[in-house]
Amino acid sequence: LFRSVSATVDGKAGAVFYVSPTQVNVLAPLDSATGTVPLQLTTNGQSVTQTVTEVQTSPAFLVIDTAGHIAARHLDYSLLGPASLSSPGYTFTPAKVGELVLLYATGFGQTSPPITNQLTGLGSLPTLPAVLIGGIPATVASAGLSAAGLYQFNVTVPPAVPSGDASLSASYNGGSTQSNVVITVQ
Repeated sequence: LFRSVSATVDGKAGAVFYVSPTQVNVLAPLDSATGTVPLQLTTNGQSVTQTVTEVQTSPAFLVIDTAGHIAARHLDYSLLGPASLSSPGYTFTPAKVGELVLLYATGFGQTSPPITNQLTGLGSLPTLPAVLIGGIPATVASAGLSAAGLYQFNVTVPPAVPSGDASLSASYNGGSTQSNVVITVQ
């Protein structure tokens, strides 16, 4: 369908990682540009340019349902969430207090050392984000880019978090994740 698709954001190459007849997903370069910048999409030799707003960070947890449960795993990589999300072949179990869990997010910005390839670059964030579970500060063991555009945080669920769906938030470099996201704790 498409012979070639490329994109630039503020004149710098963006990483194209998905193309369909109606959608193109592009990871913007991790640079210091902010404000209104041009986005140019080129396909089959034809280009279109539109202005977009670029920011340094736009942190958000990945959410897997309308109730706001986040994408998370136990340390053994089994799925973390309420049992009600389970379906054949996919079993979800809640986090336990004191457990180290893996949380997934986007939009946390550049790593240290800086990556240069958005599709293959990996690395730690320069500083750890502040994470609250149930309004209680959680210990963040590590945080960084683990795949194209995907950040992984290794976080310990605080001992005082009550059972149930606990609110979850992270703040980093002046930005905060979206509201109304939860992690299930038992």
